[in-house]
Amino acid sequence: MIGQTFPKPCVEQEDLNRYSEAASWCNSNNAAIEDKGEYYEVVPVVVPEPTVEEIKQKLINAVQAWLDEEARSYGYDSIDSTAKYLFCDQPKFKNEAIGFSRWAGAVWDKCYELLDLYEKGQFGIPEANSLIEMLPKLIIEDSE
Repeated sequence: MIGQTFPKPCVEQEDLNRYSEAASWCNSNNAAIEDKGEYYEVVPVVVPEPTVEEIKQKLINAVQAWLDEEARSYGYDSIDSTAKYLFCDQPKFKNEAIGFSRWAGAVWDKCYELLDLYEKGQFGIPEANSLIEMLPKLIIEDSE
């Protein structure tokens, strides 16, 4: 369908039907109908490769979401909300806060180490789930 053209203006029912069919096809096939001035043409949509910075940011966002999800599994709003318990008197919450703080530091240290290797071309960039599998796991010491 790439390269198919339609008259401009597209007023005949046959042309409108073909245009509608082409539009539907474009939605499923990474293509678009482009205005060429005197006519319309079905063209491929070129999706640029993401930049190194875009890839890194996507992975950083995924790691942050993972940290927040782990904190939520303990009843906190996010990893950041665990920090307010670092100086509390209740051992359970204080130990959890210390555990989350140490864990987050270790996670970001390893994450940025791997992202630096990727940026230098010494490490193939993994999918977010693969990267997360390479990061330290949360350990909360028992407060008793």
